[in-house]
Amino acid sequence: MNLGAMLERLIDDPFVGPAHIALYVVIVSKVDLHGRVFFRKKELMDNAKIKSKTTFHQVIQLLHKQGYLVYKPSRDLKRRLNEINLLNVRV
Repeated sequence: MNLGAMLERLIDDPFVGPAHIALYVVIVSKVDLHGRVFFRKKELMDNAKIKSKTTFHQVIQLLHKQGYLVYKPSRDLKRRLNEINLLNVRV
């Protein structure tokens, strides 16, 4: 699926609000050639203008649950780089 079609699907989803769209656009802007993004939570929150960690987690979990991305939180407390995979999206 191309990026335009995925954004249309995102916008038409009744469970998705402005914070979801903002976070998804930030994620897409940082994706590598393999469809992955490695990030620190604070960086994405700042870029998407999300102030609350609770809101960030609710937003990213819904995007994961609805199939827009695969979210892999880091278990390594020193490294703290989380990973997101965008599946079936051509950027």
